This record gives sequence, C-alpha cells and structure tokens, in this order.
Amino acid sequence: MLERVGPRWALRNIGRLPIRLPSSRMVFAGDEPVELPVGYTPMFIRSRSGREHIVEVRVAGPPDTGGSSYAGSTSHEPIWHLSTEEKLIMVVLGQRYLRQDAHPQPLSWRQVADELNELVPEQGWTTKRAEHVGVAVRKRLSQAGVAGLTRDEVGDPVGNALNHNLLLELVSSAILVPPDLRMLDDDEL
Repeated sequence: MLERVGPRWALRNIGRLPIRLPSSRMVFAGDEPVELPVGYTPMFIRSRSGREHIVEVRVAGPPDTGGSSYAGSTSHEPIWHLSTEEKLIMVVLGQRYLRQDAHPQPLSWRQVADELNELVPEQGWTTKRAEHVGVAVRKRLSQAGVAGLTRDEVGDPVGNALNHNLLLELVSSAILVPPDLRMLDDDEL
C-alpha cells in the first residue's frame, strides 16, 4: 500500500511475503512505512509459487525541485564514471555477476590480481594494488549516497558484503554490463 506520510509517499507492506526494494532492502508486513525517494523505485514482489514480479513506482517531486530524478536523468553520470583501469578491475571482480550466475560472489582480491597479471602482465598487479583501486571506487560511491558500502553500514562480520553490494550497484545501474566481459579477452586489451 502507498500512503502519504507528511509531505512524502511511503510503502507499507500489508501482504504476507516481504517486498524487496533496491539495495536488497526488505519490507515486511508490520514494518513501519518506508519512505520512497523522488523518482522511480522498483519493488520486487514474490508470489507463493516463487515467481517474482516487478512493480515500478514513480514519485514526482514538488515543482521547485528543479527537475526530475527519473532514470533518464544525467545528474549521476560524473559519480558513476569509472576510468578504464577501474572498469577492468570491477569487471574482473564482478565477472560472476556479469555472467549472471545464480548466486554470484565477488572474486577475492588475490584472484583479481592473478587474473589481471594474466591479462596485462606488464603492469605487475598485486593484491594490494587491485584492492586499493576497488576501495577507492567503493568510497566514491558511498560518498555519493550509495548505501551498504562501508563497514559501519554492514557490520561485522563483513566478509564479501562490501564488494557484493558494490557490484550489485554497478550492475543494477548498468555501469557494468555483460558485454564488458569482452575486456577479459586478451584481444580486447
């Protein structure tokens, strides 16, 4: 159910099964209403048979916001831009996501460095160097408002959660797309 809470629109789950929002946020029956941002918000609703449905809601902002934040907006382009090096590292790190594995997990930084050394051996990749680039991307997106990219937000034990959340954001925002896997072909570098 969509309802007004003060000047904002919010989602309240009145069903039995949870509703999944972006960044894997789950809204359960009985939860407090979840405020919806201005713009498009996809809601993933699973039926009892296991089939998942998507419902997309667009919340329009007040006239004085200076424009809309719909999916076609270019306001985030500078934040999401990846350099060629960053993109290569993210593709290697997230190749299981781009291959659309059933339950993808990021590669370890050691695996990333090993694969980078096979692709571009002249650059002498180390685990720390690859990780440093990945952490810089994660920090930049976190500072831009992407949730789930810091230890404080995720809590201990962190495991792969930070890189998993980073890759979900990069794939769901189409910064990384399956054709980017071509970067892992020696001929493309």
